[in-house]
Amino acid sequence: MLKTHDKLDRAFPNQIVLIDDAFTVTDADLYGTFEPINLHGPLFTSYLLDFAAFYRDTPRYTKDRLGWLARSTNIRHESEVAGPVLLRPKQQFPGPFERPSRNMMLLHALSPRGEAILKKSGRYHPIKHGGWFEHQTANGCITASLHLAALHAEQTFIPPDRLAEDIGVTVPYTIKDKKSGTSKDFDNHRLVPDYLFGVDRYYAVETDLGNEVGRADMDQTHRRKTYERMVLQYLELIGRSQDDAGTKLYNTAYRIPRNKALLVLFVTTERSKLDLMESIIKQHAPGGACNFILMKHVPAEAFSAYHSPKPLYTLWTEPWKRAGRRDFYINNPARQ
Repeated sequence: MLKTHDKLDRAFPNQIVLIDDAFTVTDADLYGTFEPINLHGPLFTSYLLDFAAFYRDTPRYTKDRLGWLARSTNIRHESEVAGPVLLRPKQQFPGPFERPSRNMMLLHALSPRGEAILKKSGRYHPIKHGGWFEHQTANGCITASLHLAALHAEQTFIPPDRLAEDIGVTVPYTIKDKKSGTSKDFDNHRLVPDYLFGVDRYYAVETDLGNEVGRADMDQTHRRKTYERMVLQYLELIGRSQDDAGTKLYNTAYRIPRNKALLVLFVTTERSKLDLMESIIKQHAPGGACNFILMKHVPAEAFSAYHSPKPLYTLWTEPWKRAGRRDFYINNPARQ
């Protein structure tokens, strides 16, 4: 039988030992824990400590509270007393016959009750976090890091539900078959960013764990999203004006003002994929240069529970690569 406790009688991370200690859900919990998880999906402890620091200057207590709120059967909100408001997603732990290391950093999610409390408090955002679990984790780290950086810069973070009910949009594009040299138009493919948000500018996030296809023949492009198809659709969505007033396709697809830019943040865990993405942009962008697709390499360890992951503030402070253009700094409000 698999042990549930270590030699010091401490429960392993995947073992929830219920307690009956009394707790009351506070505004600090709602704003510094529940809402960030709702906005970005399951988050590591380190990220939640940084969010909570805006509302509670007690990191040790905050960390302990994450455990208590996931285990207590005596949690009060308004007149209701019931069980946990947080949970630990099972996908983060190894298989059923392997004990997780106590050195791993935990991911925290909302329980159904926690989500219901957030809705009742008027702080819930109807955001869908798609993709497989590892992708959701990486994407959440990226978007939560940028959210935290914006908060430290005292800038308002605009979440995707404020920009569109559905951030997926059908964007027509034309691709040339590499074998025959003939071109074909596609007008029924949806472009669905991994995330969409605003700060001073507006950003679509594309998170790549190094497993996407770069270029493909016409048949494969029709069946699946590739780097090439993504570039072609963003060039159409952002690069083309619809009328003399300068309205872009993204202005009609999303609630983004005409005078505000939409930029694409492409983050990949494989440096070779960064070079591949750049070559595809240079192939298709007018003049071989594009000023609105920003690229950055982030090592996979940054999203690993076993490598002490921390918020990626360098996404805000360090330069992003552009094809045929100078590097771009997100924290610089000036035109670049």
